[in-house]
Amino acid sequence: MKSKPRGEKAEDAFALFGWQGLTARVPADWTLGAIGGDHKSGYARLDDSNMPRLELKWSQAEVNLDRALDKYLAKLGKKSRRSEIRIDERARVISRRSKPDKRLRGFSWRGRERGCGVIWRCNKCRRTVIAQVIMPQDERDDSLARRILTSLEDHGRDGRATWALYGIQFEAPEEFRLEHQKLMAGYLELAFASGKRNKLRVCRWGMADVALAERDLQHWYEVDQVRRRDVVWDCAPLAVKGHDGLRVHGHRRRFLHRPRRAAERLARLRIASDFDGRVWHCPESNRIYSVEAVHHDNEQMMLDVAESLVCHGE
Repeated sequence: MKSKPRGEKAEDAFALFGWQGLTARVPADWTLGAIGGDHKSGYARLDDSNMPRLELKWSQAEVNLDRALDKYLAKLGKKSRRSEIRIDERARVISRRSKPDKRLRGFSWRGRERGCGVIWRCNKCRRTVIAQVIMPQDERDDSLARRILTSLEDHGRDGRATWALYGIQFEAPEEFRLEHQKLMAGYLELAFASGKRNKLRVCRWGMADVALAERDLQHWYEVDQVRRRDVVWDCAPLAVKGHDGLRVHGHRRRFLHRPRRAAERLARLRIASDFDGRVWHCPESNRIYSVEAVHHDNEQMMLDVAESLVCHGE
């Protein structure tokens, strides 16, 4: 039986990584090691159990690719001053035909480790991206690096951006920008905003069997959310994605919230919900997920995000 080259992995050992509009298919055991910046300019690094493996930098600034690459490689040389590195600034790493909408250059280097990378300027989203895959010195085969870099994309499709990390994957409208995140082993939260009136929050809790050992999902959620002060809400059972779940709905808290609501009820006005969400327990992944939105008459946006969320590899 023919063995796979070192660095090549089975298809099911790969997972999608998505952050700030960038996506790439990487080995499933690579995890997020560092992040910084925002959608306009930032940095992300993925590590395996031993070392950094993938570095990504992006910017919306118009740059000269040759100068930007020279600057990047000069910094790389300074970091590796304890060992000499050899750099090939004209390396053919991936086919230009695989990225027809990019102005692209490849590079490679060799020192205490090895690296293959690309720098490009996207003609569609106007992003400049520098990406490199780092390999141990004795890993001779570049096929894994080439595969990852070929899979790399720097903008979404059809107005939607994919976010994927730590076992969660979903699509959100591109106009929603990440405001803050909490990335912990037992809890993940990504909070987005589009303008001042539209908010989106996606959460994931781990160890659901422990959280739900002595109470049902609705009781757990009501206790977990009891202290929130941004919205007035209620929930009721509703199947979500084939799982036990909840429909959450309500209203944003506003100045003079109670007197205004009382007057609306006396006048028998229809009170539109501007806070909606879905919560569900996925036994296959042993996790609890929630997608919620504060919106201006656009509940469908939240429903589309919830529907796109992959909770157990379906």
